This record gives sequence, structure tokens and C-alpha cells, in this order.
Amino acid sequence: ENIVVAGAGDINPTQFTELVEKHFGTVTAKVEGPVDNAETPYFTPSLMFQRDDELPNTTAASGFVVPGRNHPDFFAMNYFKRLIGEYRVDRHTGAHLNAAHLQYNSFHTDLGNCPDIIIQKPFYMAYSDVGLFFNFLFGNEVWNKQLMLMGQNKMSEYASYVTD
Repeated sequence: ENIVVAGAGDINPTQFTELVEKHFGTVTAKVEGPVDNAETPYFTPSLMFQRDDELPNTTAASGFVVPGRNHPDFFAMNYFKRLIGEYRVDRHTGAHLNAAHLQYNSFHTDLGNCPDIIIQKPFYMAYSDVGLFFNFLFGNEVWNKQLMLMGQNKMSEYASYVTD
């Protein structure tokens, strides 16, 4: 409905107006037909394991669909990411001799009880219509299932506190 055509240089305003009306006068205000990227994204829960015998460590990430940038809970999601915080075994357990009760939050306590989980980091990516929240974990290969369990279950547990 609001199209702007600009002209620059030494132009005749009357001739410019006539050319604009001639070439753009029939442009409709509404788009007809399919519009790209108008579909609502959907995600399917899935697990993927890939084995590499030369790699002694493994990574796991679990993702969730969450509120986007235009949602009233946008700031709460940013705060939630900061509450969860990052965990590193060398930073959070070494000085405390892995005393779980001295960790920074309950999630770090659970991670500290699994000595081969080395790094945990949350990611919140907000878009205009949808947000994605990922929890990334890195650790020893023998903890594959525990990495996924921690990544999915702890985030689901925290989410249940908010939605109840």
C-alpha cells in the first residue's frame, strides 16, 4: 500500500510522475500466491549418535522451541539463560575438590556429580516469531547417555516449574 519511487538527478517532475504512474500504477497492494517463509516451523524430537573411535570426548546438545524476540517472555528467557550459566569442570570443581554442594546452582551440582562432564553452556537464539534454546554439554565418551539425559531432563524440569 505504501510504495516509494525515488528519482535523482536532472529530471522533469511531470514526466517522472507520468512514468511512475505508467509503470507502477497497476501494482497491487496485496501479494497473491504463496509467500516464502510464511510457514510456522516445527521440530521433531530426535536423538542422533555418531561414533568416532579416534575422538576421546563427545558432545551433546538438546534444543527446545521457546518464546521469540517479540514475546513478553523474551527478557525472562535471557534471564533464565543467565541463571543456568556456564559450567566448566576446571573452573567449578577443581578448587572445591569436586564438592557438589559448593557449586553455583543445582544444575552445576548435578553436573559436578558426573566427573566426566567437562563443559556445559546454554544458548538462547531469539527471532521475531520463535526462539530456540539449546543446552550444550561436552564430556567423556562413556557419558553419552548422561549428557543427553542432563541436557533434556534438567531443562524440562526447570520448564515445569515455570508452567505449573
